[in-house]
Amino acid sequence: MKQNSNKGRRLVSTLLSAALLAALAAPAGAAEDGGQAAAQAPQGTEAPAVSGMPVTVKEMGLTAVERAVRENNSTVRSLKNIASSIDTVSDISDQYAAQGGLIQVQIENYKNLIAGLDAAMEGLEPSDNLYKTYAAQKKLLEDNLKSLQLNELTMPVQQQAYASAIDDAVYDLRKQAANVADQLAMGAQDMLIGIKTLQSTEVGLNRQLAQLDRTLSMMETTRKLGMISQYQIDTARHARQSLAVNMTTLATQRENLASSLALMCGFDASTLVLPSVLPVPGAADLGKMKYEADLASAKDNSFSIWQKQCDLRDAQNRYDTAIAGTAEAVAGAKDALAAEKIAVESAFLTTYQTVRNCQTTLTATEAALRQAELDFSTAELQYKHGMISEMDYLAAKDTLDSAKDAVDSAGLQLTSAYNKYQWAKQGLV
Repeated sequence: MKQNSNKGRRLVSTLLSAALLAALAAPAGAAEDGGQAAAQAPQGTEAPAVSGMPVTVKEMGLTAVERAVRENNSTVRSLKNIASSIDTVSDISDQYAAQGGLIQVQIENYKNLIAGLDAAMEGLEPSDNLYKTYAAQKKLLEDNLKSLQLNELTMPVQQQAYASAIDDAVYDLRKQAANVADQLAMGAQDMLIGIKTLQSTEVGLNRQLAQLDRTLSMMETTRKLGMISQYQIDTARHARQSLAVNMTTLATQRENLASSLALMCGFDASTLVLPSVLPVPGAADLGKMKYEADLASAKDNSFSIWQKQCDLRDAQNRYDTAIAGTAEAVAGAKDALAAEKIAVESAFLTTYQTVRNCQTTLTATEAALRQAELDFSTAELQYKHGMISEMDYLAAKDTLDSAKDAVDSAGLQLTSAYNKYQWAKQGLV
């Protein structure tokens, strides 16, 4: 049983490695994935990408992205196919049936040979050399026959033990395949949030660019009056050019990320996945966070803890007082399991605190936005009555818009932190 268990775990590693290599080697937009992805995907719109190539844009939320990865991602599908294709009961039964049939044939052959020797020995004296030779051959055949008959008797036990070991191996494979699927789904959601963050950054940079354009226009007028130098204008223009370059780079990064996300979701290379509305967790959602209960779920679902538990069971199965080092192996596995539990607890606490910190930040930015709205209302009234200049009015509007961006950014950070917390409860800490 111990040997079968070890063989089973080696089988899991081999199958998982082969599946991952096969999936990574396959083209991302292979026809096998493309057809199903196109059938299940929401309809997109044709739009020009930054590179100028026409692409299909699909707007998706966090749930839709996770579903697309689980259903269409080539790596996930390969692992599922391998796990589901292993029919342990029928395969093992067929193998042992064939082996049992072969043993029965051999037993009959040995019986026939022994009967033939018995016939040949009739009429010979026990003292004859030929009789002694036949007797020795008969003894050897009888020993082999007993060994075959013993194997035939123990075969059902061997079959059951081997089937149990293979079942454990298949369970391990499916467990690891599920973990890979979770990791990819979580990574895809992180990419979607990252794209949304880049979009928000682009909005802020566009506002900065408009501010610089207004400043340059004013500086040109001031320069004609001799109040500033040409060097100051050149410096401002250089800053504008640098900002424009950064915006182009940012747009390229966003496109590349959207393309990579599309491939992860099983779409073809001419597709971009962009985020739809990503709802910010409200008070009801945050009120459901129960640290102790959620931590218990995280530890129960943790793949890394499960691996350490498997290592401990293997060490305990190999433990033998007569074999040096096995006791130390068990003690080491126990220590590794305890350390992993502590690491998961620490990481989960950090994830929990991050959500709470983001919640506090969002509350503060919302308060700042309310103040900015009041300030802008005052500036708007003053501008209408000619009490402030257009530049001062636009500056107040920029301040209001920046406050709105801050709220959006804080909300997006809270969405990201809360999403990570949900995955942490499922064991991905």
